[in-house]
Amino acid sequence: MLLKSAEDARRWEELVAAVAPEKARALAQEVGPELLARTANARAAVNRYLELFGTRDWRKLRERIEPRATTSELRWADEIATTPPTVQVFNGREFYKTIVLGIILYSDVVEGRQIAPAGVEVWPAVDAFSKRPVDWSKWALAWRIEILADRMLCRYPEPMPSRLPDEETDS
Repeated sequence: MLLKSAEDARRWEELVAAVAPEKARALAQEVGPELLARTANARAAVNRYLELFGTRDWRKLRERIEPRATTSELRWADEIATTPPTVQVFNGREFYKTIVLGIILYSDVVEGRQIAPAGVEVWPAVDAFSKRPVDWSKWALAWRIEILADRMLCRYPEPMPSRLPDEETDS
């Protein structure tokens, strides 16, 4: 639908509002159970990470874990955090770096192995045109980062802020 006027935009919004809830419900019923099963281990691991972190405030977590990290761990956390599309919140680089550093430092305890070893592919390529099934086992790190981010962002007044508060103005 090509929008040529404000009235076209209103009609389009009405159409989306009428169709979207049912389409979203149908999609959730179709793919939801498989997605929940596929991410069960990641969600369980996230619960253990949060327990070990002892806070959902990323700044407090950073104060706690950065002194324990080596220079190479800090560099690796920053490299993973800046791998597109990891940072999904405006002004979120340090937030994501802290989450990744937490995973690096605690994964041996939580997972019994280092889930973010050097050279790990954070966002495995998915070929939408391939007939081969996707190897979801390669997505373990990406899922943990994103689920941790979602769970930690829930502590802010907005359920999913479009940007993280600036450090200087937020306490």
